[in-house]
Amino acid sequence: MTVYVKSGRIYQNGYQGLLEADLTTPLTIAPASASQPRIDLICAKYEEVEDEPEIRNVMTDVVSRNITQVEVKTRIASSIAFQVVGGTAAAEPTVPTTPEGWVALAKVTVPANASVIQQSNIVDMRPEIINIYQHDHSGGANGAKLDYNNLNNLPDLSDFTGATAEAAGKRGMVPAPAAGDQDKFLTGGKTYVPVASQTEAEGMTDDKKPMTALKVKQLIDKLLGASNGIAGLDAAAKLISDLYDFATTTEAQGGTNTTKPINAAGVAAAISALAGGAVIVDELLAQNGYVKFSNGLILQWGLFQTAGKQYNVVLSLPYQDWYSPVIAVSQAATEMIGYANLELNNFDITTGFGDNSERRGIYLCFGK
Repeated sequence: MTVYVKSGRIYQNGYQGLLEADLTTPLTIAPASASQPRIDLICAKYEEVEDEPEIRNVMTDVVSRNITQVEVKTRIASSIAFQVVGGTAAAEPTVPTTPEGWVALAKVTVPANASVIQQSNIVDMRPEIINIYQHDHSGGANGAKLDYNNLNNLPDLSDFTGATAEAAGKRGMVPAPAAGDQDKFLTGGKTYVPVASQTEAEGMTDDKKPMTALKVKQLIDKLLGASNGIAGLDAAAKLISDLYDFATTTEAQGGTNTTKPINAAGVAAAISALAGGAVIVDELLAQNGYVKFSNGLILQWGLFQTAGKQYNVVLSLPYQDWYSPVIAVSQAATEMIGYANLELNNFDITTGFGDNSERRGIYLCFGK
């Protein structure tokens, strides 16, 4: 769990420090977390180390030339300090912050439960510097070097040129906003434009000024007509009243309004009124069929043909209270024809006493 630093130089704040040989004493990495990885940082810093003081003879008075022994420091040597900045163990660890005044050399990934630092765990983080030892100041292509004699390659620091409908603008510096322009927007035409006012937003005629969220809300409130804005607007009710102004029940039953549309409830009310309060709720419009009304009235009809002097009619809908059959034959009978054995769900059609012929006809029942 150790890391060695190789020999090298450090350039920092105008000073140069030299590590002439590899460090013989390694930097110690703290024990690994048992469950999560972390990242440590190896840092270096230029330092000055003073020599041990020595006693020297110093002339303290140039006239008398008196000599006094004084303790002095004869030189200051450069040095490099190193430290390990420990990171925090996490599922996805991050590199710790480089301390102020230090330079990051490498980051070291410490796997969970690790007991050895592998070379693959160490990633170089030394900052690159420009090689100025053989730098040529004569100027070069592609902006690689500046011509310090005439400064031909300096960038244009003038304000940018605004675009028009006919011509494109040119890049440059942003023009300085004047006092009071802190809430304005800079356009491509090189103009600081204010935000639209509430009056301009509600007027919907300005095509230049930007709209803020508040101005959009104020416009919507005005268009919808809500007394306290969007929050108090019943959108569904507003759509129904403004876009679909349906006829009322009274108007639907009156049957005279020619401008308002009618909904399902209005149709039912109108039919009920026209039918005296009763509407058809069920029907079978067939040769043997029926019609059932909302007030309970049931009409049923069908064909019959007697055999053996009678025909049993089975009704499609049983009556609940009462009903009366009406019978008609297709040709005149020699004797009377009628019904017998009246039940709520069936009855018999019978021919007269002396009539032994088969008779055909229709029947109609009405009742509840």
